[in-house]
Amino acid sequence: MVTIFYDKHKGGREREAPASQMRLSDHLDRVRLESRDKDTLRRLGIKTVEQFLSMDVSRILGLNGCGHATYERMKSVQKRLRDKFSKVITGSTKMEFPKGGRVSFNKLVSLAVLERLPLFSSSIISKPAATVLHKSYYEQTPLVELDFPRRAQQAFSKLGINTLRALLLTPAGVMLEQKDFGETTLEKIQDIVKSFLLHTAAPGDSRIWDSSSFEVLVRSFVHHVFKPYRAAEILLGRFALNRNNIPTYEEIGKEYGITRARVGQIVQKGQRVFSSQAILKFLAPLWTEVQKVIDENGGLVEVSTLAQKLNHRFGWKSRPRIHALANVLLLNRELHVYGNAELITYADFLNRTMEVDSVCRKDFPCVTCGQGSINLGRIFKSGPEEMDITKAGSRTAAICRKYCPRGIKPPRRFPQVLIVHFALRTDEVVAQDNRVYTKRCWLLRWSESLKEVITAVLETAGHPMHYRELAKYIRRENMKYKNVSAQSVHGYLTHHNHFQLVGRGTYGMESWKIRPYKSRSKAIIELLEKHGKPMPASQIISRLVRTGQFKPQNIQSALCQHPRFVEVGKDLYDLRERTKPGKRQK
Repeated sequence: MVTIFYDKHKGGREREAPASQMRLSDHLDRVRLESRDKDTLRRLGIKTVEQFLSMDVSRILGLNGCGHATYERMKSVQKRLRDKFSKVITGSTKMEFPKGGRVSFNKLVSLAVLERLPLFSSSIISKPAATVLHKSYYEQTPLVELDFPRRAQQAFSKLGINTLRALLLTPAGVMLEQKDFGETTLEKIQDIVKSFLLHTAAPGDSRIWDSSSFEVLVRSFVHHVFKPYRAAEILLGRFALNRNNIPTYEEIGKEYGITRARVGQIVQKGQRVFSSQAILKFLAPLWTEVQKVIDENGGLVEVSTLAQKLNHRFGWKSRPRIHALANVLLLNRELHVYGNAELITYADFLNRTMEVDSVCRKDFPCVTCGQGSINLGRIFKSGPEEMDITKAGSRTAAICRKYCPRGIKPPRRFPQVLIVHFALRTDEVVAQDNRVYTKRCWLLRWSESLKEVITAVLETAGHPMHYRELAKYIRRENMKYKNVSAQSVHGYLTHHNHFQLVGRGTYGMESWKIRPYKSRSKAIIELLEKHGKPMPASQIISRLVRTGQFKPQNIQSALCQHPRFVEVGKDLYDLRERTKPGKRQK
């Protein structure tokens, strides 16, 4: 088979180009091959003349639709091209190319040298075990520290690829032969590897580790691992290093003259880059100090306390802003950041407004264990209504050490922030101002809802109370209602079905199912309606006194004074609407 090149400079006439006009970087589309042969090479990731010359043609024999005839066609094309070019030598540490000289892998990584590796060129190195890679390739980096797609991880597992060295020396075509592995996945792998090797430096490099201030530290790190400069500045705007809150995509877009969608694309790309734990290792001095502070505080520390400690240890002029520090902490998968006792992810923090309060190690078991919240509640079931938070931490830790469901030994005293964390996960207790209260006690002391305060007072008393007594109790105990009047309390009680009138001015909880209070006139009306005819006053008084709610003189007074009652005979009473005017019954 004759290989024909298109020569655009000769009026489009097809002829066989001389070797002086050929380049290894030419795309295979310029080579006249049958369409099915081009499709086969594309499936193997072969795109350039150089990749085609470096490949082992026998690899195609295992693909569908490729037989001995296809093998012979490609072999003849490869032979003709090799006759035009210098011989390609695949050896232990070097490859020889026309006009390119020797390319050694035992020197600082660069894009030109990186693209000669099998992962990018599909070439095959005959002795991969003897190949020497420069230390800048970080060949022993585990692949689990680089955030590869799930399909790529499955392919690595099948091929037994565990380290970056093994990945770099694996031809791209070998991975493309795997099931559910296409060119898109291969391009993602190549982009991740390029980003890691070309945009990182050795740990401790002064270009990254400039700890003169927290802002300078973050800026130098982001600019080194994220390119280009303008995109890094846009991403830094989302870190909110100099702001009290995280700016929106729209605010950043207006500042740089781009759309909100474009800002979102840059932030998402930065999130993918920073998800690589190998890249985050270059902030090892920062993570070391963070871990020390966490350990010194019993495994869990407030973010504000952490900021203060880091400021002291690094000698920064000002403390890091809470949002900016939380942004950096969320990058590290070995740390868990919490807000209102909920685990916060990096995506959650960027996409919506969230308050962060504490950070701990990923492997700190007491944070995720629900038994701590249960044990904290047990302390108050038969004990005091409130307690100092330090004392609560010691008592809770003692119970957890004795009855730990995981069989581990928690610390002898839980830190304050962990007690706050436990309190947020239960409805039985509340932590505030270095004190821990039962829920009822906290409502009584600190609640701003009058309904909750009245409920707490009645539940504490355990019996109905007059509204004047309620008002006096609230003024004495609650911090928010020191000047509440009895009339305000009475008005609130009468307008809410949550409370039940059980006596004159006396109220209880509706849930207590106490027989509701009736006025004497209403009780007389119900009795006469039920009887259906006039009744003697003595009989009315005896029946109502028997209920225990009324006195005889009060009933007699109501019969004589209420307009709905009329005397229709001697000591005989009926409802006025049931009698004819001007007639008395005998």
